[in-house]
Amino acid sequence: MVRDNLYSFRRLLSTLRQDLSTNIWKVLLAAEALWGVLVISLLYFNAANRNFNLNDKFFPFVLVIIGLFIASISFGELNDKKRGHFFLILPASSLEKFLSRFLFSTIGYLFLISFVFYTASLCAYGIDFYLLDKNQILFNIADSSIISAILVFLILHSLFFFGAVYFRKLAFLKMILAISGLIFFAGAIGIIEMKIILWEHVDVFALKNFGLKKGWMIGRSSNQTMLSDLESFKNISLIIIKSGIPTILFILLSYLRLKETEL
Repeated sequence: MVRDNLYSFRRLLSTLRQDLSTNIWKVLLAAEALWGVLVISLLYFNAANRNFNLNDKFFPFVLVIIGLFIASISFGELNDKKRGHFFLILPASSLEKFLSRFLFSTIGYLFLISFVFYTASLCAYGIDFYLLDKNQILFNIADSSIISAILVFLILHSLFFFGAVYFRKLAFLKMILAISGLIFFAGAIGIIEMKIILWEHVDVFALKNFGLKKGWMIGRSSNQTMLSDLESFKNISLIIIKSGIPTILFILLSYLRLKETEL
């Protein structure tokens, strides 16, 4: 263990190589299994004339579920005495160990799963075109739904990455329970706040599309007033800012928690 806060790019590369050599076969086996499932699923659904769009549904689901699980076990060594001791004595600072696991569970994971999905869809496309004379929908990383899924994953990743350092066991399940509780609490506060502020216009507890009276509407209806492009851009920007602040906060908390654990 390097007991200083100095950052060394050479030590970071060494830590990355160490983590890669330790987990390379597990990662390759998991990627191969996922690739096989994707190819078989694509061939089956296309032969059965069923729509199986990787871009809209399957990729976002797999990306988030598997990615968050990987994030939650990023520091699994800390739960085992022997592996934990080996992790603590690695010739790297806390920052370098943190960056190594963070890069593997974000950039490395995104690159690998995108490569698996693209090659699987390309292989299924070739087989279908040769045997069935049908066309598959190729995986498109630039699709808007995929970009949105990646952004959601990066935001949630910071939470589960923090859980990997904070919780000793069952970090994935504990973070799901914690986030579910926060969502319920935030939703309840939002409904109460809406009832107090817009009590003349909104009938929240009627549960009818959360309809606003006197021409105000929330949800889809024939009388809905659409936001302008500028207002929509402002709302999206505000969402990104609001999501980015807690994301950065949880990343910093994860690093501080890891550093505290090593002391």
